[in-house]
Order: sequence, then C-alpha cells, then structure tokens
Amino acid sequence: MYCLMKRFASHRIYMFHEGVLLKSYVVEVEALTGRVLRLYPFTDELSFTEWLGGLIVISHEKPDLSDIVVGDAISTCDGIITKKSASTEFSEDTLLYAFYICDFNVVAMSCSDSSRVIQLC
Repeated sequence: MYCLMKRFASHRIYMFHEGVLLKSYVVEVEALTGRVLRLYPFTDELSFTEWLGGLIVISHEKPDLSDIVVGDAISTCDGIITKKSASTEFSEDTLLYAFYICDFNVVAMSCSDSSRVIQLC
C-alpha cells in the first residue's frame, strides 16, 4: 500500500509513552493520518525534511502541556539519550502520533505561557 509521507526533524524528540528523550532525530509521519512511521537519527541533510526547532512529542494521544514535564534528570545533558540503532520502524498496529510543541524552551526544557500543541501530519 502506498502512503504519502512527511518528514520532520528536531533538536529533541520526546517519546512520551517511554519517557525517553532523543537528541537530533527525524520522524516520518503518514500525511493523511499523522501516524508515526519511522524514527531515525539526523545524520545528513535530507530533501523534503522540515526542521522544527524545539520539541516533538511522540504519543498515543494529544498531550496536555501540563504533561510535558521532561524532569530534572532529562533536562541535563547527561539525561539525553541518543539511540544507537539506525532506525526505529513501527508496525501498522502501532498508533503513535507526532505533536510539535511550538514555543518550547529547549535550554530550560520547559513550556512557556505561549506554548501550544500542534499535531504533525
């Protein structure tokens, strides 16, 4: 089955359901549904990739901004996890979606009063 895909990259991707923060990753989503297809480390410039500064959250449902608490352990450089695997692919049964937290402070790892959640698709 052919599906249209969009590709987004960000400084930080937070796997909300696993509590894992990824540094400099790319997420591919199905254009019509927004379902996450793949995640992999950002190593080279990729054509048709939209760079989003800040934070992308991978979750089963739209997160509430009050739930985006990355925590003291992860807010330091020591807490940032960079997976060694080349890619992470998800089956069609896995219903994870990507949400961009706009106006997110990456240095402080916190939302601001003007932050909001936008589903990527």
